[in-house]
Amino acid sequence: MRELFKMGEQKILMRFLMAMALQCLQQMSGGNLISVYSTILYQENLGMSGTLSRILSGCTLTFKFFCGFIAFFTVDRFGRRPLIAASGTGMACCMMFLAISTSQKHNSHANIASVFFIFAFNFFIPIGFLGLNWLYVVEISPTRFRNHIAAFSSANNWIWNFVVTMITPIAIQSIDYRYYIIYAVIGFLIPFMVYFFFPKTAGLTLEAIDLVFIKANSPFDVVATAKRERKFLLNGDQTQNLHAEMLEKAEVSVVDRASMDSKNERGNKP
Repeated sequence: MRELFKMGEQKILMRFLMAMALQCLQQMSGGNLISVYSTILYQENLGMSGTLSRILSGCTLTFKFFCGFIAFFTVDRFGRRPLIAASGTGMACCMMFLAISTSQKHNSHANIASVFFIFAFNFFIPIGFLGLNWLYVVEISPTRFRNHIAAFSSANNWIWNFVVTMITPIAIQSIDYRYYIIYAVIGFLIPFMVYFFFPKTAGLTLEAIDLVFIKANSPFDVVATAKRERKFLLNGDQTQNLHAEMLEKAEVSVVDRASMDSKNERGNKP
């Protein structure tokens, strides 16, 4: 368990933090804000009747359900990185425009725009943050720690789910339209995080993805390594052989360091 918090040859800590960040971003980009509180947003923020608010809320979630099928046709065609970045950017833009439109009280045109951007948000979130984030977490996790990373990141997802659900009613009442700005800022961070830290995994085996992190010189070199070595990594047989060799070397070095540490501890004892 302690190895999750060590970088090592396989960049375990980096991959753990990537998984935690990705699951946190699913909630902190505003997904549950729209899904759970859409009725309240329509009724209290936009001043619609209770019946119309419930009808629009049902239409919003139904629209989100059908948009979820988009990822089936795009995840392998366009790859994980572009979809996550596009999803984050789209959600951030929707939140920014929601902040603008909901700030215009008693403006019918602004209300129509707000409804449009709520639906638009539910178009963008399934592209990269309804199922793709769970897939990417599994892909970047090393075999030995996949269960641990998946468990921690899933728990992290539900913790932020709880946070968003609990603070949203209070935040809407206290800071009103400014609440959307928080999610817009976080959403605009997503493409930058993807560009610098999230390697391209589409078409690669789990062994090849593991090699990307092993061969990278530093966490900032992972994306460049994935691009530079992609042609080689697509060769399954060579990748598996090299992965086995490098993994064996990494395990030997870990054992050597552990034995040296134990010797040093024994030597330091009086």
